[in-house]
Amino acid sequence: MNRADTTQVLELVAGYDCREITADLISEWHTVIGHLDRAVAEEAVHIHHKTAGFRVTPAAVLDVAAQIHERKPGRQQPMRRARMGAYNATGALNYACERCGAQAGETCTNKDGQETAAPCITRLLGRSVREVSARDRRAAA
Repeated sequence: MNRADTTQVLELVAGYDCREITADLISEWHTVIGHLDRAVAEEAVHIHHKTAGFRVTPAAVLDVAAQIHERKPGRQQPMRRARMGAYNATGALNYACERCGAQAGETCTNKDGQETAAPCITRLLGRSVREVSARDRRAAA
C-alpha cells in the first residue's frame, strides 16, 4: 500500500469518527499499516467499527487484519458487506439451502464452491421453484 492508499483508508476511518487527517497522521498510519493490502485494511476498518466500541487505531487495524488472514490462509476472502443484504432482508441466512447444500448461517455457493452474489432462489422463496410455479399456474387457472 502506498501513501495515497493509506490516505484513502484514513478517509474511511474519518467517515466513522470524524477525525482530522493531517500529514503527520498519514505518516504515522503508513508506518504501521503500509505493508497491508488496501482491501484488507479497509475490511479491517469496517469490521473494527462494527465490533469495537473505541476509535480505530493502526494497531487495531493490524489486529483485525491478522484475524482476516487467519480466516482463510493463503487466500483473501472477498468482502461480503454488499452481498449480505439479500440474506438479511429476506432472512434466508436462517435456513439451510436445499439447492447448494449451504447450512443455516452460511452463504450459498456455486458448483466450484465459491460464494454466490445472492442466495439461491429456493432459499429466497423458502420452498422449491417447482412448488411456487405450480401454485402460480393454479392461481391463474
